Formats: sequence, structure tokens, C-alpha cells
Amino acid sequence: GAVLSAVFAPDGSGLLTASSDRTARLWCGQNFTYQRSFTGHKSSVSWAMFSLDGALVLTSSVDRTARMWSCESGRCLRSFEAEDKFIWWATFCVEDSSLVLTGSEDG
Repeated sequence: GAVLSAVFAPDGSGLLTASSDRTARLWCGQNFTYQRSFTGHKSSVSWAMFSLDGALVLTSSVDRTARMWSCESGRCLRSFEAEDKFIWWATFCVEDSSLVLTGSEDG
């Protein structure tokens, strides 16, 4: 699927992509070799990012959810759902990565 966003890991050791195929993918090392997929969204993943310490991944999707993942295991740790709008992006709170902010199509 088409890559909709891409971000570097905070330490520069990896790359995270969000795709129209409903996945986010982690690429590591000098050649950005595929490491793992974060799967579970039911529609395109519009945005993906790392927490500041690189331990967590946050994804948002047009399926009206944002999900928090363990970067190491790829397991979904939490899911956040919007009532009726696509979630275009999400970000971690700088002081507390258990808190997230999402942006949806209603502004």
C-alpha cells in the first residue's frame, strides 16, 4: 500500500511508516531493513510516530481509532476511538507518554 507518512526514530536508528494497507511498519539499521508490522487497524493508517524514548508507537487511522503499541513486541497496548470522525493524526504528551492527543476531520 501507499506510504502516507514516515518518521525517524528519536535516536535515528529506525524509520516508522504508515500505510494505506492498514499497517504501520518499523524499519531498522543503516539500510532500514524491515523489522515488524503493527497490525489491527481496519482502514488506512494515516499517521504513525514514536514516543520520545522510542519505546512506544502511536498510530491513527481513518477507521476512527488511534492505537498505542509496544515498539519492541508490536503488541497493541491501548486503543482510543472517535465517535464518528476519521482520526488523521495523533501525538504523545511530552511529559507523559500515556496521554495522547488526536486530530480528526471535524477540526
